[in-house]
Amino acid sequence: MTPDYSAFGARGAELLNRLAEQARRLTEIAEEVEELEAEATDDRRTVTVRVTVGGSVRSVTIHPVARRLTNETLGELIVETTNSAFAKAHALAAEHAGKYYAAQRNFNEELRRHDPTAAAAFTELTNSVAGAPAPPVPAGDEDDDPRHPWPAVFDRST
Repeated sequence: MTPDYSAFGARGAELLNRLAEQARRLTEIAEEVEELEAEATDDRRTVTVRVTVGGSVRSVTIHPVARRLTNETLGELIVETTNSAFAKAHALAAEHAGKYYAAQRNFNEELRRHDPTAAAAFTELTNSVAGAPAPPVPAGDEDDDPRHPWPAVFDRST
């Protein structure tokens, strides 16, 4: 149900309705990103893993060719393939984040045109919610996103 902004006059109601629609779209994009899934299969086609951007492992499929592997090798393949799936998921999230930030910029520009004080307050709010910027990426970890650490169950030290 669309809120009634008629108390703000025709122009104010139109602006508030457009801002409400843009806010709704921002929420939709954020929800879409959390539900994104990615899948990876190792080069030997032994293991297939499906994960979500939100950090859940949806499925692990061990193909029949795995019978020829030792438990240790299979375990390593599962870890490597899971990490690869998470890397793909994070790349998908980055693609969708571009849409989110574009929508957020449009929202802020629309607000700035009509009410610079409200736009400044919105910018301050989003900056405070976003928190501090992510720390720099350590050398050798270019593919890792420091804001989304790997789950502790994945030993990446080897």
